[in-house]
Amino acid sequence: MKKIIFPQKFLQKYKQILPSKEFKKFITFSQKPLRKSIRVNTLKISIKNFQKIAQKKNWQLTKIPWCNEGFWIERKNKDIPLGKTPEHSLGLFFIQEASSMIPSQILFWKNEFKKDQKILDLCAAPGAKTTQIASLMQNNNLLFANEFSASRIKKLAFNLTKCAVENCLLYHKNSYFFEKNFPENFDKILVDAPCTGEGTIRKDKNALKNWNQKKINLSASLQKEILFSAFKALKENGELVYSTCTLSPEENEEIITELLKNFPQASLIDLSKFLKNSPALEKFKEKKFNHKIAQKCLRIWPHLFDSEGFFIAKIKKDISLNIPLKTKKKKEKNHKKRFQKISTSVFKTLEIFLKENFYFEIKEIKERLFQNNEKIFLFPQNFNNDNFKDFDKIGILLASIYPKEIKLSHQTALCLGKFFSGNRIINLSNKEMKKYFLGFDLEKENFLSLKKIKKGQVLLLYQNFPLGWGKIINEKIKNLLPKNFVQEVVNL
Repeated sequence: MKKIIFPQKFLQKYKQILPSKEFKKFITFSQKPLRKSIRVNTLKISIKNFQKIAQKKNWQLTKIPWCNEGFWIERKNKDIPLGKTPEHSLGLFFIQEASSMIPSQILFWKNEFKKDQKILDLCAAPGAKTTQIASLMQNNNLLFANEFSASRIKKLAFNLTKCAVENCLLYHKNSYFFEKNFPENFDKILVDAPCTGEGTIRKDKNALKNWNQKKINLSASLQKEILFSAFKALKENGELVYSTCTLSPEENEEIITELLKNFPQASLIDLSKFLKNSPALEKFKEKKFNHKIAQKCLRIWPHLFDSEGFFIAKIKKDISLNIPLKTKKKKEKNHKKRFQKISTSVFKTLEIFLKENFYFEIKEIKERLFQNNEKIFLFPQNFNNDNFKDFDKIGILLASIYPKEIKLSHQTALCLGKFFSGNRIINLSNKEMKKYFLGFDLEKENFLSLKKIKKGQVLLLYQNFPLGWGKIINEKIKNLLPKNFVQEVVNL
């Protein structure tokens, strides 16, 4: 195992923060491999049913105390990555570090999700916390997921689809966009801020390679900007969770102190009782924060919970900032033309198609169906025109309707496929499942139920979980798996 080389100034800094014994434990644990942890995706499977699958595969699951869906996992065969297992490819679980599960839990701690709430995940990629929030909400109401980095937003969109998230509006904006266009709009906001990543050294041995104080200061400046914008987008009486995977006080306690100084409308919610044995930061030579503030924040040291390092704070907006909404009417009008309520004729065509082929009834979701030219979308619940502001994606693409063909999307297979039935649904064997994930076509003759079906889409399952679509062409089932889902899958 590659040994971590700690910068001398890093060691000096944390020697003055941690007591001698704690410092030694911190350095020792930072050298240890990180325990593998996963989170069950309850949008696709119950915890109980996942535990049954794990038991059959001889996976040892140990409960993570702060997340009902979270488990540390031990496997005999560690040569095969968890990410290549069928269960991961199906989106039944998400590989997520244990301490990374805390911010989303804190978002709803002592204040459960309520009807009609709007939630914003401001720095969402790659989607671990976004999909966790969607799971906690069970796809109800509106979830806004934003990612400023162009290189990361594709991964976010991929994970939202894979995990069957259907209540999401996806954005590619900076934090100021939400301050300007959605002032005091959100009931809950998660700001998992970009940071220097000091807490990730157990996973990434190069995390400290270019560590220096200048980078910390630059990171803190960006974090302050993002957090201030997020607070302005928060509703009166709304709650905001700020988190980082770094240990630096400049990026954590000092940022929270700055927020409270600049916004007397904010108050800090005490998290000290969320976890036992998680002491607040007291010592720091260059301390620019109030210890009373630090006492209410949550600091996850790697050696205390055998995890990555993390920092979490929760803020409430007690009083409105009374920010006026600035709108550009022309732009909004044009933007609204992108989507229209599904027409009666198109709805009837789609309704008949789904009923005849997959025994699926869409009357109950008619009000959530919108169209953009030939594409039909299922919008999230409680969506209204106030939400029409430059999103990149919304809800799920349900189908594309052409003069001679209706094509159901991959999102439809993963999100709604569990409700479909009929002769056009087939379960694949292990061999066929692996072949499908590699992008190969399948032989129609292997499936007796398809004998009388001459053409069109068929829904492919593995162990009754939807994989995606195939299309019957002559005696072949053409593989319709999107290219970014093609991968090697290995049974354990």
